[in-house]
Amino acid sequence: MLLFTGQSVRAEKVREQAPLGLAEARIGQGLALGGGSGESTWRLSPLSVSALATYATNTDPWVSVYGGLVFEGRNRAAIGGLLGLRLNPGAGRNRVSVAGVAMGLPFSAYGATVGLGRCIGVEGGMGFCTDLEATVFGLGSDIPEGRIATQVQAVLGVAFDVF
Repeated sequence: MLLFTGQSVRAEKVREQAPLGLAEARIGQGLALGGGSGESTWRLSPLSVSALATYATNTDPWVSVYGGLVFEGRNRAAIGGLLGLRLNPGAGRNRVSVAGVAMGLPFSAYGATVGLGRCIGVEGGMGFCTDLEATVFGLGSDIPEGRIATQVQAVLGVAFDVF
């Protein structure tokens, strides 16, 4: 009985630190770099708007699966999705993310993204998140052969504690 009580108290403390499930609406902007064959170009990245869902699959260490829809706009439009893993060290506010990204409409682009971020206030039901994300696209009909496209974005989000 004491064993179960100790685990229950620890689980409740972890639960207070980070929600098991999040819904997040995000917007991001930054710089894009395209290059290959010794040439590179810098420009403003597409404006990205995304809707993500996150679910904690493990609480020690705090690991979540996350995914969602991504829309890129400004000078051209694209729709796609991402799926990845997120680590919240110590079930705290900081987070590290890695995901696969697939943009599918109207042209395809496939790649990976990594991010570092922080969320505050989510324990109260709604909070704000900031992330710095880097994405590399290397495959797809929207990527010229022999080239890669990279973008680094500052992302702002509003997150809701789902459960």
